[in-house]
Amino acid sequence: GDLNYITEENVEQLEALPDQLYHAVGMVFDDDGTLYVSDSGRIVELTDGDDDGAFETVTPIAEGLPSLYYEGHSNNGIDIGPDGHIYVGVGATSDHGPLNEPMEASMLRVDPASGNVDIFATGLRNAYDLVFLPNGDLFTTDNNPTEVNRTLRLIPPEELNFIEEGRDYGFPDVYGNPPAGD
Repeated sequence: GDLNYITEENVEQLEALPDQLYHAVGMVFDDDGTLYVSDSGRIVELTDGDDDGAFETVTPIAEGLPSLYYEGHSNNGIDIGPDGHIYVGVGATSDHGPLNEPMEASMLRVDPASGNVDIFATGLRNAYDLVFLPNGDLFTTDNNPTEVNRTLRLIPPEELNFIEEGRDYGFPDVYGNPPAGD
């Protein structure tokens, strides 16, 4: 079966391959040298147990993230924040709405120790990569819709957003300038 897009039909195939990466988009090392990978629907830790330079073990840290319901939209680039948590953008399940999954179109914060996942910010169609500046500020790119139809007559520009905790950046209703903050 085609493993590029997760459907109910191929979930069993994916579950039969627990030590594989399916759609790895981002990776980051923490200060201790632990490697985390953003892989289709999950964040995993890769370990080299015998110090031979090859990672033998894939351990899920967080699972069940919306992934590949819409082409190319999954959990994407990741980084470690100043708080030691993993931050990851998760794409929407459609081109321009509606929203269908609780964690879609958002910036998530994952505690690597417990695997707890919090929604850090919302309204991001497909936050593809992110970076923390030395002062702790978080920025992400956001890919906007590409399908013109009667509900979206023009293709909006891509975005670069300064991400603040709890803020909604407007998707699927607003493109370009995010709504005014609270």
